[in-house]
Amino acid sequence: MASEPMTFNNGQIVRNMFLNIKNVRNSHNLTQREVALQLNMSSFSYSRIENGLVDVKLSRLEQIAAVFKMTVVQLLNWNNCHKIDPELQKLNERAEVCSAEISHLRRKIISLNEQLYQLNS
Repeated sequence: MASEPMTFNNGQIVRNMFLNIKNVRNSHNLTQREVALQLNMSSFSYSRIENGLVDVKLSRLEQIAAVFKMTVVQLLNWNNCHKIDPELQKLNERAEVCSAEISHLRRKIISLNEQLYQLNS
């Protein structure tokens, strides 16, 4: 059962997100072309993301954050990163741990589904 892809709609958080993506890229001294290559997309398509000309699916946002070795939360909060209080930092770290656990469990579910399929074949 496929669900509707999650996208972000217009608003301040979206404008900040696009600005943050560009600022993070610049802070890593990467060109749009270099990031686009890591995302297996054209420079033109990546440029459209940075300029806010396309809706960004959550899965694509996760891929972009991964290029910078960040979480989506860290990417969305990039402009506030120097103001992060210790409690928020702890929550970010916990979110990263939970994200890793979820990824592990997803892989396990896929493996178990494959085993079940083989048993039923």
